[in-house]
This record gives sequence, C-alpha cells and structure tokens, in this order.
Amino acid sequence: MAEPITHEYSFPSDQAFNIALQAVRRLGCKISSIDKVNGLLQFKTQMSWKSWAGQDMSILVLDNGNGTCTVDITGTRNASGLFVQAYDWGEAGGIAKQVFAEMDKLFKK
Repeated sequence: MAEPITHEYSFPSDQAFNIALQAVRRLGCKISSIDKVNGLLQFKTQMSWKSWAGQDMSILVLDNGNGTCTVDITGTRNASGLFVQAYDWGEAGGIAKQVFAEMDKLFKK
C-alpha cells in the first residue's frame, strides 16, 4: 500500500486511539507495538490467500487541535514470511478498510 488510507473523526485523538486498539483486537490481529503518547499502533495480520506472510500494519492517530483527529493506516507485506511472493493483491488496503469499518461501529456505540 503506497499511500495511507486516511479518515477524520470528530472525536479527541485519545478516544480514537482507544477505539482503533479495540478494532484491531476485534479483528483478531496481533498487536506489535502500542505507543499511545505518539498515537502509533502497530499490528500484524495472519497469512491469507492474498499474502502468504500476512501484513505489517500501522495506525497513526494525529490530534488536529480542535477536538477532531486524523487517523492514517498503512501496511506492507510481512517480510518475515515467504519471500517468493511479489504482490499482495492490495490486502493492506482491504485491512485498513476493515479497521475503519470496525472503528465506525465502535464510535456509534
């Protein structure tokens, strides 16, 4: 995924970070790193038919200073798996969309 997928939320950044963490956990991904101070959450996905090694994903939550925040999600094919796969079929973008869909559900609660 070359460019991050970005959404803006009308919620404070700390609330969005907590929601993002819940969304990733609900999707069954493995959390790699949590840096709440800097708004960075990193996680890994399992292998799938689109990428044999799974994806390394990052979520960055940026405070816009006006009670809103911007959430960027990026991802790349996991380098620790099989190296023979040259293309991941856009899986990182699909995972980002799943995370945002789950976040939207959690914000509505």
